[in-house]
Amino acid sequence: MNLSSSPWGDVQTQKQIAPGIISVRTSSHGGIKVSPELWAKMKVKETAFSRGGWFEEDCDWAIVALSFPDFFNQEDIAVARATLKNIYGGKYLSILDEPL
Repeated sequence: MNLSSSPWGDVQTQKQIAPGIISVRTSSHGGIKVSPELWAKMKVKETAFSRGGWFEEDCDWAIVALSFPDFFNQEDIAVARATLKNIYGGKYLSILDEPL
């Protein structure tokens, strides 16, 4: 997956986190793009900030991390849980805690 644009503008850099999961940076913001195949498996697909397989970098990256914990380290998972608790009041944690 080679990306040239994102919801935040032209992609300046990108890094593959795992097959089908790419982290991108633009001049103003960034986020994570999840392939259509992985996105179809996710329980939480959209928030006020994320849709269509794009998850913004400040809060919604945590949804990707908790959806695919095998691709993130334990510290990332702990931060992801805290992020969703603090930002969304834990709204998505019970959904994401159920196995895919």
